[in-house]
Amino acid sequence: MSRMTAPADADILAASRPALDTAARQFGCVPNIHHALTSGPTARDAWLDARKAMSTPPDAAARHGIAHAGEEVNA
Repeated sequence: MSRMTAPADADILAASRPALDTAARQFGCVPNIHHALTSGPTARDAWLDARKAMSTPPDAAARHGIAHAGEEVNA
């Protein structure tokens, strides 16, 4: 049983349509989470920004910091 209800296609905000089209191209379908987030542009933008941030690898300085923190914890 779903706890989130996805809006009907007629109720999707026009600003959300490009995000759904992009998801359809990437995944071959539109996941329910994307449909549910179309009702709130702030939530949709936060979700897409988080996905974008997680898809880019950290730079060399960040990797070095992570490695150093791991060494400190394991010491």
